[in-house]
Amino acid sequence: MSILITGAGLVGCHFARAALKRGATVAFFDASPSEAYIRKIVGEDARVVLHRGDIRDLPALIRAVQEARAEVLVHTVSLIGAKVEAQTYTGLTVNLMGAVHAAEAARLCGVRRLIYISTLGAYDWSRPLTGPVTEEFPLGPGRFYGNSKAAAELIFQAYHQHYGLDLRILRLAGVFGRGIYVAGSALGETIHALVTGALQKRPVTIPRAPLRQSLYVYAKDVGRAIDLACTVDEPRHRVMNIATGEVVRPEEFLGMIARHAPGASLAIKEPPEALPPPPAHGLATARAKEALGFEAEYSVEQGLADYIREVREELGR
Repeated sequence: MSILITGAGLVGCHFARAALKRGATVAFFDASPSEAYIRKIVGEDARVVLHRGDIRDLPALIRAVQEARAEVLVHTVSLIGAKVEAQTYTGLTVNLMGAVHAAEAARLCGVRRLIYISTLGAYDWSRPLTGPVTEEFPLGPGRFYGNSKAAAELIFQAYHQHYGLDLRILRLAGVFGRGIYVAGSALGETIHALVTGALQKRPVTIPRAPLRQSLYVYAKDVGRAIDLACTVDEPRHRVMNIATGEVVRPEEFLGMIARHAPGASLAIKEPPEALPPPPAHGLATARAKEALGFEAEYSVEQGLADYIREVREELGR
């Protein structure tokens, strides 16, 4: 199977590693990739092709798809969170026109299957929760990032309906793991600061907001979930949550890190009542199990322990 991945960041690289393990051919399309990061995650000797290009440049994307002879296109590129609000026009053109370009490139080049990486941020978290959040929960939280991801999902679903594009949409919980965070992941940057500070025994104080959502999934599980979405034919569902299903409050999250990095001095600036409380329920995961056979292999704490182990090795501690 030949695969083109748009975006060589946290999600794209962890997926590439999983796909290469089963013998797939992998190429990246990225505007400013970090080759050192790709080697670190995918492997020093991994055979991947790197196409440099902007997702807003449709001819460049088409060339990359054609040169890769891609059977599957995995679209991960987006600007995230506050970065979309700080650069609204850029963020929306990357997230929305990027979706149009990925769908058009797949259609024009005869790509067999398209996987879109969406987010829990597409859900409308202002609504009351009565249980785990299923894929039928309303979308559209009213902020640029989440709304752009929800709108991109609708674009892809229209391509599926009109052109028969073989589509799978994965809505990820908050992803953590070794990353570079150039797309604007406040969560990724915050967890990286906590882990490195804990291992270096430096006091770290963070804002509450990045951890407030309290729903997580480890990057290695994400890579495996995307790989399953690439390989399973005719899944019963085309939209699936990818998560552990756990709800881990911010203070609990810091406690997990401290258990695996003794001597850590970690704190949150604001008291719990400074922001709305975390959700009472996690993301429902039954669809992913039914359609893909996916269940998270790492609990949140197990993922943190593995993440800490890898960073400890990098730091020589």
